[in-house]
Amino acid sequence: MTFCTGINIKLVKEEMKDKNIKPINEIDMIKSLKKLNKEELTKKGFDNQEIFKIDSMDIETEFKKVLLKRKKLPTEQLKRMGYSEIQITKLRNIKGNETLDEIRSLSADMYCYNYINTHRYDSDTNRTKVEAEFGWEWNVVPAFQFTDSIGVGWNGDFQIDPDYYQYWLNYHIKTYYDKYSSKTVTRRSSMSEKKMNTCQDSFDLTGYDEGLQNYFCKSGYGVMALTEVGKASNVKFSFKYGHNHVGVAPSVTYPYGVGFTFKGAEQIYSPPSVANSQKNF
Repeated sequence: MTFCTGINIKLVKEEMKDKNIKPINEIDMIKSLKKLNKEELTKKGFDNQEIFKIDSMDIETEFKKVLLKRKKLPTEQLKRMGYSEIQITKLRNIKGNETLDEIRSLSADMYCYNYINTHRYDSDTNRTKVEAEFGWEWNVVPAFQFTDSIGVGWNGDFQIDPDYYQYWLNYHIKTYYDKYSSKTVTRRSSMSEKKMNTCQDSFDLTGYDEGLQNYFCKSGYGVMALTEVGKASNVKFSFKYGHNHVGVAPSVTYPYGVGFTFKGAEQIYSPPSVANSQKNF
C-alpha cells in the first residue's frame, strides 16, 4: 500500500469525497462551542476547568494578537505557513480594529478523514481483518501551537493485528514544514494503546518534541490494522484530533472505543461521521 506524505488539499476536495472528509475552521469551532451551555459542553466531554476556559476566551482579541505578529514576518515564511498571496496582502493591511468576521479568512481550516479501506474474512485463520485509514492537515498554521493529540477508536472485540506490515503497525506519519525554506521532514510516531479499543498520540505542533527548530507540524496520516476472531460483519472506526490553546496536552478519556473523547482540548476535530463497514460473510 502506498501513501503520500501528507494530504493534498486539491486531492481531498476533488478525488476523496467518498472518504469521509470534513474541513473545519478553527474560529468557527470556538464560536460554536461558546454558544453551548454548561450541560451541553459536559455532554461533549469537557470538564469544569475546560468549560471555564471556553466561556472566558476572548477569541477575537487573542486571534488579532497572533495576526499582528504574523504580519511582520517575511513573505516567503508566510507562504511556507500556508498563506496565499491574497491572504498575505490582507494580513499586511490589518490594523487591529477589525471584527472577527472580517479576519476569519486568515484563520486555519483543518481537513481530517477516516475510512475503512479493507474489511474481509480469512477462512484459513478464522479471523476478520480490517484496515482503517485516517489523516489530517492544516491548510494554514493554526493561531495557537502547543501540544495536540490524535486518537482513534473502534468497536466490538477487535484488537490491533500483530500480523500486519510492521512499519505501519500502531504507527502514523507526521509531516513537518520548515518556516524558512522548502524543506519538509517526516517523522514516524507510535500510537499508544489505551484501554477499551482506543489509541492516541500527542505531539508538539512546533516540532520541538522532535528536535525540529523553525518547523511546524502540518499534517499526518496512518493505518490501523485490526483483527477479531470469527466473522465480524459490522465494523466502526472513528478518528479525532484534539487541539488546545493553553499548552496542556489533550489525552483520550472515557468513554473509550468509537465514542472516545479528549480531556484538555478546547477544540475536537473529527470527520462528519464514524467510518462504518457492514458485510455478510
